[in-house]
Amino acid sequence: LVHNDAMFSDQDFESIQHIGDSRKKGQLAKTGRFGIGFNSCYHLTDLPTFISRSSLVMFDPQAKFLPDINPANPGKMIDVLSPAVQQHYPDQLTPYRAFGVDYKGEYPGTLFRLPLRTEQQASTSRLSQQVHTVNSLLNLLQSFVVDAQESLLFLKNVSSVEALHWRTGHD
Repeated sequence: LVHNDAMFSDQDFESIQHIGDSRKKGQLAKTGRFGIGFNSCYHLTDLPTFISRSSLVMFDPQAKFLPDINPANPGKMIDVLSPAVQQHYPDQLTPYRAFGVDYKGEYPGTLFRLPLRTEQQASTSRLSQQVHTVNSLLNLLQSFVVDAQESLLFLKNVSSVEALHWRTGHD
């Protein structure tokens, strides 16, 4: 999971739906103005999701995992405050509960879920054949820590980065 303490605006929700065609091009101080940043998540996953405010957004660009979508409309945005959604999609909602999402009101930030691409998914993925495991992600994070001091100098909107390792069986 990746957390950002800022909530998505209506413009952010609109912009993220247009790959490589950001609606923020003229806003020099805005993250995402190039229209490609979010797409980097496809190095790790085939099905990124995120929650912000009262919306759960799911992207399936291959149209393989989510029902009733197609390559021309490869995602869904649903209202997580709806009791029907909470009843019908508990498996999609549960991971976010561990990070403070209670589904009683708007979530005051943005929380991205990037399920790692499994070997089975990689064998048929049109996005990437790269398999990711907990160990490969830990190695990636360790590499990031080594380079973080220089990298963070150029990220004017990032004030801190924290990486936590949630071990199986630990609450």
